[in-house]
Amino acid sequence: KEDERFWQRLEQMLDFDRARTLLADDTEKVLRAAERYGLGVLIFVARSSSRKPASFSRRYPSIEYFNELIPAERQDDAGNRMETSKNERMEK
Repeated sequence: KEDERFWQRLEQMLDFDRARTLLADDTEKVLRAAERYGLGVLIFVARSSSRKPASFSRRYPSIEYFNELIPAERQDDAGNRMETSKNERMEK
């Protein structure tokens, strides 16, 4: 993932939109390579192992657990579950 050829091949295979692609990785070197390639959303995984303490990035937004990327369920004033619309998800 540190070599640009990896990203070129992956893009050919998956035809992804660089600007809208999210990559979460526990190696800053990989995130830097993805940034050079033009990936739009880069997240550093601070807890690469449950046996190691979290180590946060100074360069990239960091998470410890992937569930931090999932928005919390919304509720209306009466406490009823509300679905997030597609437009709301795209705006975030």
